[in-house]
Amino acid sequence: MLMRKYGSRKSVADALTDLGIVYQIIDQPEISTEYFEQSIEIYDMIDYQYGVATTLTNQGINYRQSGDYERALKNYRRSLAIREELGDEPGIANSYTNIAAVYDLNLDDPKKAIEYASKALEISKKYGDPYKILGPAQTLHSAHQKLGNYKESLAFYKLSSSMSDSLHNLDLQSKISAEKARAEYERQILLEEQAEKERLRQEQEAEQRRNTLQYSGLLIGLIVLFVFVIISGRLQLSMRLTEGLIFFVFLLFFEFFLLFDPYVESWTNRAPAFMFMINSSIALVIFPIHNFVEAIAKKKLIKEKRD
Repeated sequence: MLMRKYGSRKSVADALTDLGIVYQIIDQPEISTEYFEQSIEIYDMIDYQYGVATTLTNQGINYRQSGDYERALKNYRRSLAIREELGDEPGIANSYTNIAAVYDLNLDDPKKAIEYASKALEISKKYGDPYKILGPAQTLHSAHQKLGNYKESLAFYKLSSSMSDSLHNLDLQSKISAEKARAEYERQILLEEQAEKERLRQEQEAEQRRNTLQYSGLLIGLIVLFVFVIISGRLQLSMRLTEGLIFFVFLLFFEFFLLFDPYVESWTNRAPAFMFMINSSIALVIFPIHNFVEAIAKKKLIKEKRD
């Protein structure tokens, strides 16, 4: 909405204001004031009076910190006039508070300070914001004390103390809420991690069950083939076919053992020498068994042919 009404120049003015605030924070009021002047010029060009009023206040803070109290008051009053035209009551109260503080703390004019602080307090009480009430209450306490009005000074001291306590409680509540939010976030993360661990555990169990069934099936199949090879002599197979069948069965046995390579890798920490030794040992065991079975099968085959 603001972008459609004021265009991209407002974004430039906002950026200049932000830069001015940064330099204000790092205690470089002259550079800060230059950025504020540029932003005020653009706000005026696009007739964004709220921006003008806010930046005038920020610029007034610079003048006050630099000891130029008259220029600070001039800025605060210009900001006040704009806020009155806009009907911005919280902004009006803020301008009254700033003016009152200058009269009380810098120009030593407690009567003027009471005049403006009373107006600020009257408006601020309508909105019930402890922060907005605190400023004028502190000024009224200080100004009445300077004039010897100790009863009034005590009353405003109690009010300002009450507002300080309220702000402290609000800050404490905010910290408690933030801590609760952090704890809830950490709880959600923990639940998600536990759910992820449970999912992985179930996947691993399912994979292990699947692998066990497949290993069992393969082993049973190999045993059946092995038995078939043993009795192949009764089937009147050719010698070449029998030798090929025996070689194929033992090749499958070797491949079956290679399926356990992931476990071998974990046992040997993926050390190539140890893995080679284990696989070679398996081959050395299978080779004589292969020769033994082949000899038995050939003997039976020759016997069956003679009979």
